[in-house]
Amino acid sequence: MRWTWRLAMALWVAAVLSFFVPGAADASAVELGDIRFNVSQVITLLAVGFAWGDLRQWRSASEKRLEKIEKKLEEL
Repeated sequence: MRWTWRLAMALWVAAVLSFFVPGAADASAVELGDIRFNVSQVITLLAVGFAWGDLRQWRSASEKRLEKIEKKLEEL
């Protein structure tokens, strides 16, 4: 596994655990005017972002591998 996927899983576990910690569940992490994000929401968003980044890297790498395979098949 890549480091981005491991980080996404670790952040997701931290987000789930933070739901059960009374101080962290209600603590405001980011405030943008009237919009507030608590700690667990921010951690969850970071986890989703790293998971999405890992998926994009995996897809890019698999497309490159498929192109190499197609070129070799065309040469035959």
